[in-house]
Amino acid sequence: MKITYIILCLTFTVLLSLTASAQNDDLKNYDSETIYMQNRGFVKNGKLTKYGLFYKNLKNELKDSPEAMVEYDTFKKRRKTAFGLYAGGIVLLLAGAASADDNETVSLTSLAAGLGLCIASAINSINSANNIHKAVWLHNRSAIKTNIE
Repeated sequence: MKITYIILCLTFTVLLSLTASAQNDDLKNYDSETIYMQNRGFVKNGKLTKYGLFYKNLKNELKDSPEAMVEYDTFKKRRKTAFGLYAGGIVLLLAGAASADDNETVSLTSLAAGLGLCIASAINSINSANNIHKAVWLHNRSAIKTNIE
């Protein structure tokens, strides 16, 4: 009975170590191939890299994953839209404030439209941030999938 117990324990230990070794081999490039975002840049392989002008450095990292590039392109479009809406909103707010003495109706209309554009800009900005985070997630998924296959 003791020998059976010892053989079972040894078999279990060997299987457990083989499984752990296989998992480590599958994820051996995890740190060097995946990235995560921080405030002013992203970390890959333990090194912080700035995003670059118009997120150029991040785009270069995402190039290997077509799915990530689709999300990146959506991010860029939404970010440009958010900037345009914000600029238009500021112009309307300033125009409304400047015309406050001349015509109250025009002033209130401009202020309301400007505020609406600024709110729409904030919503687009939040959605663009979601797109860039999803792009990084898709890149990491692709990197892990490539290493496992």
